[in-house]
Amino acid sequence: MLRESAGLSLVETTLAVGILGLSLVAVLNAFSALGQSAGHLDRATAADAVANSVAESILNQAYLNYPGTYSTVSDVANPRAYAIAVQIEYASDPAAVTAATPPTWTTTPAVDYGLQRITVTVTPTQGGSARVTRALKQR
Repeated sequence: MLRESAGLSLVETTLAVGILGLSLVAVLNAFSALGQSAGHLDRATAADAVANSVAESILNQAYLNYPGTYSTVSDVANPRAYAIAVQIEYASDPAAVTAATPPTWTTTPAVDYGLQRITVTVTPTQGGSARVTRALKQR
């Protein structure tokens, strides 16, 4: 007469523990990816806010003729010390602009016609993509 076993064999227990371990690793990897994604989103959102604040601050300052530079630190909150770059481009002669010929932009104009395209680029120092905001400023 054969005895029926009342418990689990060593092979069954080992397989169950292995499957449980693989499942746990997959869940932990998912949480790790979620945490990294949330951190990237947080840095990008903060960089967007800084870029918009810098652009708004520049728009609130008086128009500076070529080769003027605008302050980016006086009234802008940048608690994470992100890198800020500002590029000022000047519009071409408005008399030459037609529906078929849009304005052109240059960083070194012969004449400042009173319209600037200001590009603010904010780059998180801990990694992440740069955020860009553009604004037009008129004399």
